[in-house]
Amino acid sequence: MQGFSLGRRFRRTATLCVLAAVGLLLTAASSPGGTAVGQESYTVTNLVSDGTIPAAHTDANLVNAWNTQKWYTGHGWVPPIDWTRQHTDPAQGDQYRSAFECGNFLKVDNGKFVPYLAKPGKPWICFDGHKLDTWQTPVNVSFEGKPFSITEVNGKAQVTEDTSG
Repeated sequence: MQGFSLGRRFRRTATLCVLAAVGLLLTAASSPGGTAVGQESYTVTNLVSDGTIPAAHTDANLVNAWNTQKWYTGHGWVPPIDWTRQHTDPAQGDQYRSAFECGNFLKVDNGKFVPYLAKPGKPWICFDGHKLDTWQTPVNVSFEGKPFSITEVNGKAQVTEDTSG
């Protein structure tokens, strides 16, 4: 009886392998132009460029317009990026560092992800990004709305209203 069971399993496995191979052959035969799966081709057309690569249209101000953004947050999804200076590796100098060192955290509670250390409407926990060698108690913030600064005062990160703009 044991031999019968092994022979049956072998036939079943062999049948499944043959069906899978036929399926792959049919997929390859039905792909565009009769090419095998993964060998499709496409054409890249650069529509707009700042002039550094060929394109259908050249706009010298294309990059410059984006690089004027000083408070890009993706509508609150990421800590602020100052594109006027944050293209350079921050290890190259403090002037290239973000003014913010932030994170947001989740924990698993009863099988569900829930915010950890966040406050209602303020999911980010931030420190003054220019004083990383100083202990700071973080501050909870949201990046939606008007720009602001975070400064360390007596070991506590604090929000300071941005009056520059």
